[in-house]
Amino acid sequence: MAGTWKRVLVETKAAQAEEFFPLAGPLAYKLENGALTLGRTEVCDGFLFLSGKAEAQVIHGSYDAIGWGSRKLGSFSLQQMQ
Repeated sequence: MAGTWKRVLVETKAAQAEEFFPLAGPLAYKLENGALTLGRTEVCDGFLFLSGKAEAQVIHGSYDAIGWGSRKLGSFSLQQMQ
């Protein structure tokens, strides 16, 4: 995947469904023009991404599998913790 990616280190997790979204493996993110893309980038043609636009302290977006095409797997919402 093109672009400037940074590594994500997951310190803790409350729930895990490794087959749905892999938190145990390497994750990366990029933030460009207020849009966040976070996910698995090391599996060629097996990318899993959360992608959304920041609005105040919340990010809403879609969860997609990207490889030989794109398939929407769901949606997500992230809120900044105080």
